[in-house]
Amino acid sequence: MNLKVKIIRTVQIWTLFQILALLIGLFVISCSSSDSSSGAAKPGSVVPPSLEVEQYGDGGGKGPRVELPLRLWPDFEYRRLVRQGKGKVEHCFIKETDGTPIAVGTQVTFIEDASCFYSYIEMENGGPRNYHVGLMKIKINETGEIGWIWGNAVELNN
Repeated sequence: MNLKVKIIRTVQIWTLFQILALLIGLFVISCSSSDSSSGAAKPGSVVPPSLEVEQYGDGGGKGPRVELPLRLWPDFEYRRLVRQGKGKVEHCFIKETDGTPIAVGTQVTFIEDASCFYSYIEMENGGPRNYHVGLMKIKINETGEIGWIWGNAVELNN
């Protein structure tokens, strides 16, 4: 093979490499530029949060329905806590006294879900509670205040 053919082959391979790198770069940019909440902000309204607590022991299964304190927390901590039969699991850790009351029916905008499926709350009376419900970040439409609320305390509009 003469020198001229080698140079042409090298240029062709280099051009192909540049086109491939450009396509990969465009793909990465197009995927990362989409809104991180995958579906953007969604409007909704606050509803009374409640859930059936899990029972352990003889009967097991679902227990009584409990009402959760309806509050908006400015932030929370992620903590890995032991869950019966599941080992250490990530929890959203909150204190009832750190939250501010929020009214049922308040119009809000959903921002994002927390990555925890369980919440650990220190109640106002000092007693801890561990619930199988996560938190979601919302914005109160009227005031613009942003905070965290129970994952089941907002009914999103379609």
